[in-house]
Order: sequence, then C-alpha cells, then structure tokens
Amino acid sequence: MIIPADVLACAADVHPQTITKVIEVESTYNPNAININNGPRVKPRTKEEAIAIARKWIAKGYSVDVGFTQINSRNFMRWGYSVEQVIEPCTNLRLSARLLNDGYDRAKLIHGEGQAALKAALSAYNTGNLTKGLRNGYVAKYYKPSRATTTTVSYTPNTTMNQAVIREDLTPQIYGNDTTIFVRPTRKPDSN
Repeated sequence: MIIPADVLACAADVHPQTITKVIEVESTYNPNAININNGPRVKPRTKEEAIAIARKWIAKGYSVDVGFTQINSRNFMRWGYSVEQVIEPCTNLRLSARLLNDGYDRAKLIHGEGQAALKAALSAYNTGNLTKGLRNGYVAKYYKPSRATTTTVSYTPNTTMNQAVIREDLTPQIYGNDTTIFVRPTRKPDSN
C-alpha cells in the first residue's frame, strides 16, 4: 500500500517509515477502521458508516479506536476533537504523531535517543505505558516483515516530508537491526 507523501507530511515530526508502519499495524491501511474496545468487531464500509458506529459506541461508554492509526476516543475527546475530525487521515496522523512524540520524549529520559526509546514509545502508543506494549507483543509487530509487501521510504533529513519517495518492495525487510529506520530525525536549526 502506498501512502501519499502529502498525507505522511501530516505527521512531519515522525519518520515516514515509522508512521507508515503504525498505519499498517493499527489498521492495515484502512482509513475507516474502527475498533470498539471490549465490544463487537465491526467493519464499516464507508467513512459515514465508521463515524456512525464510533459515535454510537462512544455514547454507550465504550473506548473506541478510530482511523488509520486507531486514535483512541479518550485521547481525542480529551484534546477536543470529534469522531468526524479524527477519521480524516491528516488529523488522524497528526494526533498519532503527538502520541508517538510524547512517548518518545518520555522514553528518551530513560533510554536516550534510538531504538530502545522508540520501542518504549510504541509501547506507550499501545498501552499508555513504556513497557506493557513490549510484554504484550504489540511492539514486536513493528520488527517483523510486512505480510505481503513492505513499504519503503526514501528519506533525506534536509528535504521536506512532501518530497519523501514511497514505493512498495516485494522483499520483506526486517527492522530490528537498523537503528535509523524508525527513529525520527533530529531537527537541525536553520543555518542563515
């Protein structure tokens, strides 16, 4: 699945390959994905159906995950967003970046920069905790080859995210040994 560079740019503070993998793990590239935690499994066919289902179950008191990156209703409601806003891919990715960056910043205090901090951030993305997602198997999903294809992102830190080149590669790629793949690039101050 190819995610357009302009959509990935909505999560500009997260490495494009990281956010692409979050989309794969969380929704298998379905922008209308809905998960009702501790509720029935649903497969909405349209965005409108996804919105209606999410609103119904949130009104019943359930925690509901919405969209490409499965943003949890407790998070987006706390931040003042509606289901209609969060189902939109750009808003969804922007909120996902917010969660990942928060987790990464917390994890850096313990692990420093790099893969250990990223794994802890992914754990927090799933559970709110820096270690529970490591124990429950969630983080391991990020370090396995993709099912059929792997989305590969060519990325140069000095270019804008809109210039990221994304292609599908038919050979599985294992992410565990390369510490540069998922770590967001460190921002460099503009030199004038």
